[in-house]
Amino acid sequence: MELRIDIETFGGEKAYAKYSNFLVRSDRENFRLTFGSYRGNAGDSLTGRANNSEFSTFDRDNDKISKSCAVAYDSGWWFKDCFHANLNGPYVPGGETLSWKEIIWDDFKGGKESMKRSEMKIRPEM
Repeated sequence: MELRIDIETFGGEKAYAKYSNFLVRSDRENFRLTFGSYRGNAGDSLTGRANNSEFSTFDRDNDKISKSCAVAYDSGWWFKDCFHANLNGPYVPGGETLSWKEIIWDDFKGGKESMKRSEMKIRPEM
């Protein structure tokens, strides 16, 4: 499968990231995320910190550090040693990143803006 992520800032700027060979494994593997190469104009906020990581939630801490990233950042996500992307973070109007608990795609705008909108879409690879 192919994953496409679309993001938009509060100022209306849009960007995308595409990943090849996208796969989310079963619950027996804690929904482990794997994917291949990146292309797009949003920057690659997944490869270094999310590839081959397990999904963490408030009650299932599957990240690789002692604190729970899901609790610290009010979100469920593929945290490894926390994140460079957190598209499940709380919606915070305005766009300024204040607590890193917002919707974040770090490699777009240098993590200084939270996103107004994000979409994750999958399809068979073309």
